[in-house]
Amino acid sequence: MQPPTMSDVLEAPEPDTSEAAVPQDALVALVNRLLEEGDNGEEDEEDEEGSDNGAAEEDSPLIDAARSGRTSEVTALLAEGDAVDQTDRDGSTPLILASQEGHTETVSVLCSAGAAVDLANYGGDTALILACEEGHTETASVLVSAGATVDKSDNIGRTPLFLAIDNDHLAIAQLLISRGASRTISVLGQERTAVGRATRGGHTDLAAWLTISEHWTTPLHHLSTMDAACARAHLRDGADIHAAAVKGGPTPLSLAREIMLAAGDAATRDDGSAAALVLQAARPWSRDTHALFPAAARARAAELLITGHRLSREPRFAPGAVALFDVWVGCVMAHAVRRQEE
Repeated sequence: MQPPTMSDVLEAPEPDTSEAAVPQDALVALVNRLLEEGDNGEEDEEDEEGSDNGAAEEDSPLIDAARSGRTSEVTALLAEGDAVDQTDRDGSTPLILASQEGHTETVSVLCSAGAAVDLANYGGDTALILACEEGHTETASVLVSAGATVDKSDNIGRTPLFLAIDNDHLAIAQLLISRGASRTISVLGQERTAVGRATRGGHTDLAAWLTISEHWTTPLHHLSTMDAACARAHLRDGADIHAAAVKGGPTPLSLAREIMLAAGDAATRDDGSAAALVLQAARPWSRDTHALFPAAARARAAELLITGHRLSREPRFAPGAVALFDVWVGCVMAHAVRRQEE
């Protein structure tokens, strides 16, 4: 039976509550009939099951465990064969629910189990969108590392970055932009910029950082928020330490120098930081810098090293074989091996 609508309520005539309106015998008979029909046990059973009374269905064990961050239970249920991308009544997957609550360990387990990181619920919210909106930085980092699309928007065009900005989550904004998030979006046909959004929201520190980092166009530009392992990986993948968005603009190398100088005249000190690694990578090739060069440069160094070794073994260089090899490695290879081919 459908509940009455507002129109039904407004148009219904006022009930006549006078005793003359309803005969006593008829009223008693009606009450008895309703009691008999409602006391047969069947409707109660249906109510308990929630099948006919419109009650919401209960969440599955995996959905409930993910929402509550019970990682061991999630692991066990997945091992038993529960579908990792099952949804609740709102279309949210276990990953979406765990991400919204910031259960990073649970999120890691679900991602490792093959959860689809870009699935959205009926409202258009992905796991990354909700993690960023709620300010769960570590969770967002796990999702991005698992392949979540940083610019996937919700139903009205808001991206994870702009939701992070709206809620003044600086660390998350830095994470997303370092992974290539766009600084502009279109919401309901209107273009919005990240710095404008932060300024209008009164988020002073966030707006200042967005302004300073406007010309940071490569991941390696984000040295101030990057750990050494990430910087090392970028350098080995061939990141250009001289990259600049505009002529005279900031480069990863210039930023590294600024960071090290700000730390206390430490531009030449190797402290293991991301900035120190960039400065080290800017030096000529050597045994110490070899691991920071791109794959092509490392391969060329290996070939030249073999060549130098063979030359030093030739009889004509026998008296000075060691000296020849040292000169080869220290001088010839230092000039012959470059980070980028010119």
